[in-house]
Amino acid sequence: MQKVLTEIKDFVKKVEYKAPLAPYTSFKIGGPAEVMVTIEKPKELETLIKFINENDLDYFVLGEGTNVLVSDKGYKGIVIKFGNSFTKIKTDKSTLIVGSATLLRSIIKKASESGLSGIEHLAGIPGSLGGAVKMNASAWETEISQAIIRIDGYNSQGEKIEYIPRESDWGYRKFKYEEIAFITSCSLRLNPFYYKRIKEKIDGVLAYRKSSQPANPRSAGCVFKNPRYFHAGKIIEKLDLKGYKIGGAQVSEEHANFIINLGKAKASDVNKMIEEIQARVLQKFGIKLELEIIKLGEF
Repeated sequence: MQKVLTEIKDFVKKVEYKAPLAPYTSFKIGGPAEVMVTIEKPKELETLIKFINENDLDYFVLGEGTNVLVSDKGYKGIVIKFGNSFTKIKTDKSTLIVGSATLLRSIIKKASESGLSGIEHLAGIPGSLGGAVKMNASAWETEISQAIIRIDGYNSQGEKIEYIPRESDWGYRKFKYEEIAFITSCSLRLNPFYYKRIKEKIDGVLAYRKSSQPANPRSAGCVFKNPRYFHAGKIIEKLDLKGYKIGGAQVSEEHANFIINLGKAKASDVNKMIEEIQARVLQKFGIKLELEIIKLGEF
């Protein structure tokens, strides 16, 4: 396997072996990837996809790592990151054409400065555009899917795709059209509006998030999806789990759907916390909490 993986450097410029993943996640925990590649050119991606298929390799596309829990054992596969060439934003009247590695906060800033409204309620959500689309990022009845009018990328065979999404392609925390395995850019159609009013909305959203969510940055946001008719955080709070600790992991005292790394947590601590919360909620309320975050590697 190692011999096969060393061949990647023949067609991808930026390759790192036994790459630490903790620095690339908001939890700041977890082991290394067998190999991590940073893609800067479409041709690199096309060749890599074919190489992955030919050698039957596992892979994972990592954005900003804001919703990922990496195993302490790391990941026995290829972690793919999109580089700076995928962080460009172009403006075409009321449309933004955005690279998939662009930070969501950068898109919101560019939109507001351009007098374009429609995504300001997503302010404060961390991560990049690609991840936001895959998870259909949402807040206060605003979903990023409401702005997406085109998605460009590649399928799992390395074939280029230009896709116009339909309303039925989207769900709660989900982009259902699985044919696009790799997103390279998206087009967002927004609405002209007054910059001052847009800025006021953004400031209000950020102020609310600051007052209601933990200041500790070592978390992955909401751990569980909200069950229908319920808020996961409220359910966990009813079990008096705020502040509960396992090893170096703690249920946030500000928001019960956040698990934070106190500084020396292991991925196993967070995973034990997740499983215990799920077990307690199921026993007490008969509700099976589904993960919103992604587990990467063997647990």
